Amino acid sequence: MGDRANAERLLAETLERFPDYLFGQIAYANEYLDRGEVGRVSEMLDGRFELKLLYPDRDRFHVSEVIGFSTLMARYFFALGDRDRAEMYYQVLCRLDPEHPNTSIIDRLLHPGLIGRSVQKLLGKG
Repeated sequence: MGDRANAERLLAETLERFPDYLFGQIAYANEYLDRGEVGRVSEMLDGRFELKLLYPDRDRFHVSEVIGFSTLMARYFFALGDRDRAEMYYQVLCRLDPEHPNTSIIDRLLHPGLIGRSVQKLLGKG
């Protein structure tokens, strides 16, 4: 609600207390992407870009975990300029829930209309 500094502090505190909490990691990594600190995402995830690598003791994940993580990974790889890997995570979203808002967000990111492509070119991402 406009108190970004307090939100960031609370997020950092959550991860400190619960370092394996996936949704906390996703939120923090998304914050890095929003600030343009793309490299910090890889550091935070220790270069593990698959849920099974992050959680080797788990064999099952809730659909919301996979959607959140796949959305993050699509954004991350898009920010790196690796459209193929971003597209791979988008395809996961499409298979899981093609109507989910996150699927739509990534679709617009990867497949922008004319105006979106123009903006991406101006920003050096197209």
